[in-house]
Amino acid sequence: MWVVADLDDDYIAKMEDVLATYEKPYDPQQPVVCLDEKPVTLHADVRPASPARPGREARRDNEYERCGTANVFCAVEPKAGCHFTFPTPDRSAFEFAQVAVTLALAYPAAKTIHLVMDNLNIHSRKSLINVYGAEMAAEVWNRFTIHHTPTHGSWLNQAEIEIGIFSRQCLGHRRIPDLDAAIAEPRELGNISRAAEEARAVWSWTWLEHLCRDVQYAFRTMRHNPGFTTTAVLSLALGIGANTAIFSLIDALMLRWLPVRDPQELVQLKMGTGESFSYPIVTALADQQDIFSGVAGLSGSNCGVGPRGSVRRIPGAWVTGGYYGTLGVNPAMGRLITRADDQPGAPLVAVISYGYWERQFARNPGAIGQAIPVNGIPVTIAGVSPPGFVGANVGAILVLLLSPASALYFNLRNQTAQQRTSRRI
Repeated sequence: MWVVADLDDDYIAKMEDVLATYEKPYDPQQPVVCLDEKPVTLHADVRPASPARPGREARRDNEYERCGTANVFCAVEPKAGCHFTFPTPDRSAFEFAQVAVTLALAYPAAKTIHLVMDNLNIHSRKSLINVYGAEMAAEVWNRFTIHHTPTHGSWLNQAEIEIGIFSRQCLGHRRIPDLDAAIAEPRELGNISRAAEEARAVWSWTWLEHLCRDVQYAFRTMRHNPGFTTTAVLSLALGIGANTAIFSLIDALMLRWLPVRDPQELVQLKMGTGESFSYPIVTALADQQDIFSGVAGLSGSNCGVGPRGSVRRIPGAWVTGGYYGTLGVNPAMGRLITRADDQPGAPLVAVISYGYWERQFARNPGAIGQAIPVNGIPVTIAGVSPPGFVGANVGAILVLLLSPASALYFNLRNQTAQQRTSRRI
């Protein structure tokens, strides 16, 4: 439906402001970014698709199931040829605030970011204040120079064109059953050329058929020679068992040589049921000084670090405040996570490994105090662990260690997102 706008002074002023912004020459110090959003319908296949094979394309059943709705924020920088998509469970102030922070972090070297968008009520500083507080909201909002399109003049927003293409070429050719599927494949959404290339590659993979024939021949041979098959299987089982025992022994011995204070006094506590210790249990054990001189908890998790569109998965963990004190580790720069970070309301902080500090920041002391996006949330770098220290588990290299306050914040955010998704679907 088309709405004819009143060409009053306000409409003309906003239109000329947007057009003047588009006429600016390309300047990486002042990027021009257009932002818009669109609700989308989620669909799932009722029956699995028939995969492609040599000489035949993939076949998909026409019947599908509606799985509710979601929302997609779309940002485009026309003169740089960049575009971002942000699938979210809803279109609200919470989601807009996250998108605004992500865009601000995507242009760290820019003096200001010219942001073109409509005057929807959630497109305001108030949305950031409600989510992040007044101080952080001011810091993020001041990174932008806002240009509102006039009422009924959204055609001036180039992101609306991008969303139209996204809907036709991406969502129109794929069935996305839930929000997790959309978030897991942000680069694949809309990459029709890549999908076509992968399909052609599947059609030409004749070597896969040869491999299947070889496997079938091997099974037939083993079935007709049970004695040889039994001997081979037993030999493999004994070899694998012996290697497992040897590596387990080496792993246990190497625990004594961790770069920490008194490594021979370290022990790992495990429940007989195989379950993990809860945070209250770890805290209660730490208070029993007559049993242990120090107790710390750790929960490993891969973290997505970086702005949307260039996120890298790195190994990390959430640790309690007594982690570094128990191990007797001193920082190479800044400070480490302490028991003060266990307290409710503590700031979201992280400690990075010495190797990560070298690779990403060239050992720049200015890295301390910087905010890095972790799973889409800004977390402040509090310090750098000493050289050679990559965690208390041999063989598991941890690059990023987060405070308990960060774990609580991420859990609350995930619960909020799940509640929004269940309410919408």
